[in-house]
Amino acid sequence: MELFAKSFPVLCDALVAALLKEGRVDLANQFPSGEVGRVTFDDSIGASYVHIGPGDMPHGETVTLNGLLSADVDVDASGKLQGVEILSAPEPLKGELRRRAAVYQIVRADAER
Repeated sequence: MELFAKSFPVLCDALVAALLKEGRVDLANQFPSGEVGRVTFDDSIGASYVHIGPGDMPHGETVTLNGLLSADVDVDASGKLQGVEILSAPEPLKGELRRRAAVYQIVRADAER
């Protein structure tokens, strides 16, 4: 798995800044070292979901961020990141998320053969 900060450096910086603004240092500190699991993209609504970590704990809370970037950060019951849904983002970031989702689908299809 690749680190979130390496996979999505601009997105990581934006999420960390937004979380710090909301006083969520606990979550902001987790993004750079979070491990990207899979990435999905829904063209019908232009939204993406980036899964972070193993995701084996029950859901705890969702933190909504609004601003230049509109996102919902999912956290498990122990306070660890589960993933982030990007609801709206500038077009260059949307393009990157769409590309990464397509690559994930290809890798997954190859693994299933």
